[in-house]
Amino acid sequence: MISSSKQDALKQVTERYGIYVILIIATLLRFWNFSEIPFTHDEFSALYRTRFDSFSDLIKLGVLGDGHPAGVQVFLWYYVSLFGQSVIAVKLPFLLMGLAAVWVTWYLGKSWGNSTAGLYAAAILAVTQYGIMYSQMARPYAVGLFFSPVLVLFWSRILFLDKSPRLSSYAGFVISGVVLAYTHYFSMFFAGIVGFTGLMFLNKRTYLWYMVSGGMIGLLYLPHLSVFKHHLNVGGVESWLAKPEDSFIVEYFRWIFHYSILFLGLFIVVIVWSIMGVFIKNEDYASPSQVGNEISNNPGQFDKSGQSLSRSQKVIVNISALVWFFLLFLTGFYYSRLGNAVLQFSVLIFAFPTLLLALFAGLRARRVILNMAMLTLILILGCGSLIGSRHYYRIFYKSVYSEIPKELAALDEQTLKLFDGHRVILRQLNKMESLDTAFVMVDELKVPYSLDSTLRLGSIPAVGYGALSQTNPVIWPMIYSDYPVVEKKIDYFGGTYWLFKHEGVSDSTAKPYEVHTLNWVKPEGRVDVAIGGLSQPWFWMGQDNEYGPGFTDTLKGKLKSKFDFIDAVAEIAVVDTLEGVILVASLESDGKAVAWQGSGANDFYIKKSVVSDSVSIDQNVSVSGGYVRLAVSIKLSDLNEIPENSLLKVFIWNKGKRVIPIRRMEWWLRPGNREVYSLFTNFQALK
Repeated sequence: MISSSKQDALKQVTERYGIYVILIIATLLRFWNFSEIPFTHDEFSALYRTRFDSFSDLIKLGVLGDGHPAGVQVFLWYYVSLFGQSVIAVKLPFLLMGLAAVWVTWYLGKSWGNSTAGLYAAAILAVTQYGIMYSQMARPYAVGLFFSPVLVLFWSRILFLDKSPRLSSYAGFVISGVVLAYTHYFSMFFAGIVGFTGLMFLNKRTYLWYMVSGGMIGLLYLPHLSVFKHHLNVGGVESWLAKPEDSFIVEYFRWIFHYSILFLGLFIVVIVWSIMGVFIKNEDYASPSQVGNEISNNPGQFDKSGQSLSRSQKVIVNISALVWFFLLFLTGFYYSRLGNAVLQFSVLIFAFPTLLLALFAGLRARRVILNMAMLTLILILGCGSLIGSRHYYRIFYKSVYSEIPKELAALDEQTLKLFDGHRVILRQLNKMESLDTAFVMVDELKVPYSLDSTLRLGSIPAVGYGALSQTNPVIWPMIYSDYPVVEKKIDYFGGTYWLFKHEGVSDSTAKPYEVHTLNWVKPEGRVDVAIGGLSQPWFWMGQDNEYGPGFTDTLKGKLKSKFDFIDAVAEIAVVDTLEGVILVASLESDGKAVAWQGSGANDFYIKKSVVSDSVSIDQNVSVSGGYVRLAVSIKLSDLNEIPENSLLKVFIWNKGKRVIPIRRMEWWLRPGNREVYSLFTNFQALK
């Protein structure tokens, strides 16, 4: 047994030096290879929107179309004009605020009378990807992560801690409230619910100045009201953000704790331990009945003993913190489900520090050895899962915008170098890093027909191709049709790079699955003749054939990963206008459509022509060999669910009732990129 004097000494050491250890670890994790931290897509967008010469243009062209309040964008506009757009300059203030959020969370817990809870909360913020990644981005999240607990700290001083609140506390409350209102609409909502909660605990001494403070926040927000109304009318971001599933909150906590069973399990154990500490002989917290009696007997006039919370106040602030988080979550959840999708993991970060303090409220400082062991485990499991299973630094520090151009630059001059990327971002990055941009942007090729014509010239030995996750998936099968050897494939968060060749040895991780050539039934109308000097057999669809040859089979046992693609290709000759000729790939289950994708032939050739009854290829068609290649892709990751009994159908839909000579049809399952959303998914468990 450790004597009480030794326990007191250990307690003082833990409380005094524990936060320093946590801050050192938090600093190392956030500033690791500081200069190598890449800009994200959103950061490039924000930096691009600092180019305006006037403040009015900044608001009109740089803020109104963004969907976020003006605060961070205005800050960046002034800031980069003084310090430039280097990674170190731009990210530094956000990194410092993210680091300071660790300290202020601990300090808020200490102010609430439980520095142990503060240490646990600070430790989790220090080592989780949630706290680190959003501190490394020059976006609103680090700002809100810092100012949210700052707001609550001043709120606590005004309502509970100070017998006579100072004007500095009211000023801090106003400043942090205004910053949160201008930072993000969810941080503004958090500040609002914190402020309204305080109305229940006002007394004669605090009522006037608290109301004045709230009025000042509203008054200082008036210049932004027109921007807020504009964004409110625009709605959510459903073009790329799906509505949240019922399991959202479960996935949220699994993601925060790195999908690690040990790390999440430890978190749950600590919460259970905390709950037991509240309800089992804890003299630090009043019972619910005692709280109710104190409120009813002395509404708004709790005992203020000076820089410490009473037993009832501890219960109240921690219950309030729980309510703030779940009110923020439920509002975002139901607004997204019933209206426009807005809920993401990132927007709950503003209520996360106070949630942790509430969940750890029952932890006791007197359990010194156990606390030291638990905190050490949190730091070890957090760092281990961050670097080990999450591969955070390998994934986050490799940007598709800089890595793919490097791969393309290493290729020889005879190789066709294609990048299906974001032109504005590449232009921004080129200014910062002087990228080798001797590659062709896919959008320059009048895709898809000009790309197909270029690929079939026959003089190109290889194709290097890089694409972002949101780019047109049919580019891949068009390249693969002529370059069937995938020599190299590199997966990144947000995109993929491939190197295609005519012949050679495929990368085993890049080799597509079995190619399925359609075994056509020979209905009437099949004619094997030479067309336009070609010797290959052709299948003819007549004007009476609305649906051509196709393939139908179950996908059961064939799918390897939900991130794979289903690609199909058809080659047809042009003997008539191709208006209404569509290559279709679809998935069906129990007679209902799961997915449907169609590619119209008109998108794949340049000149629409009408030929008489003669069987000849129109020489004006700008494709080699007198035929057009159609391609279609189903991106399986875009589907909410893929039933096991799904049927794949690939066929030509002759909607326009044309004459269609078909030379080739085939489909395949293409291995996808498991890491394409890896910063937000459990990519290690993907199937």
